[in-house]
Amino acid sequence: MFKPLSYLKFYITASNAHGIHSPFIYDFVTKGLYSNTSYSRVKSMDILLRYISYFTPQTIELNGANDTLKKVLLEEFPFLEFSTSSETIYFDLSSESLQHMFHLEDIDLNNKTLFFDRIRQNKKTKKIWKSILETKDHFIT
Repeated sequence: MFKPLSYLKFYITASNAHGIHSPFIYDFVTKGLYSNTSYSRVKSMDILLRYISYFTPQTIELNGANDTLKKVLLEEFPFLEFSTSSETIYFDLSSESLQHMFHLEDIDLNNKTLFFDRIRQNKKTKKIWKSILETKDHFIT
């Protein structure tokens, strides 16, 4: 019951591209996220793939990701390399290992893009997401 209610609350409070004032973010939303290309039926994976297609990072760090995601990334973007010191960092918050050791203050956030998946998976991931939003070191969520 937690997950459906969480999504309903999100859709009620979410905005569209018309409320975006930053030209950088507006271009990303309209040309990247709203593009006609669809990579996956899994919405969060599709968003990550659209992000990579738009910004074309050369490396990505995967934290808590499963082998399926890694396989899809390599199929769609053969140039992409996996690294522990990347400008793009993916977190699957539902991963048990991340739930026990996740500390945003341990990450150098300068010039990094952090992609958080499954933020509304359960109460624990929602709590982690709320703590991320409360940090002062990020600019866009």
